[in-house]
Amino acid sequence: VYSQEHVRLEDKVIFPVSLVSGEAKAVLITDQTWMAEKNPLRENYEHVVELTAFTAAKTADFILDAKGASKNTYEPTFAPIELGAWEPVFGRDFSGDVCYRSSFSLETGLSGNVLIDLGKVEHTARVLVNGKPAGVAVAYPMVVIADAELFTVGKNVIDIIVSNTASNQY
Repeated sequence: VYSQEHVRLEDKVIFPVSLVSGEAKAVLITDQTWMAEKNPLRENYEHVVELTAFTAAKTADFILDAKGASKNTYEPTFAPIELGAWEPVFGRDFSGDVCYRSSFSLETGLSGNVLIDLGKVEHTARVLVNGKPAGVAVAYPMVVIADAELFTVGKNVIDIIVSNTASNQY
């Protein structure tokens, strides 16, 4: 079963790939079905917390000009945001970092590892739990396996710093 258009040529299967500037794709050949909406890794975890309300702040711009590459950083000013494309919020040419923040409460402590499923994040994401590094995701499935010791009974804050590339400036 192929989940994308393909061409059969003798004993080979060819998947045509077209990319726009700055886009990258990875092909995973497997006999398992992987969907961003339903990550099979989630089935191995006892507790699932769905984060639905987020605030976000632009924290850095990547600049490419005649002088070379640079990065401008900002003190974050968080505002409510709907998850989705950055273009309507930050503009078509935005290249940089955006920090998404959400919080939730735990009534009991956790042990072992905690799967943080980031869903459909483009490019890369660094995850902080209560201000401490939890991991980085750079390819699908976009997940971070965090140590349960990062979480506390009561309120927990998760920051997901998503970075795109400087290609949007071209």
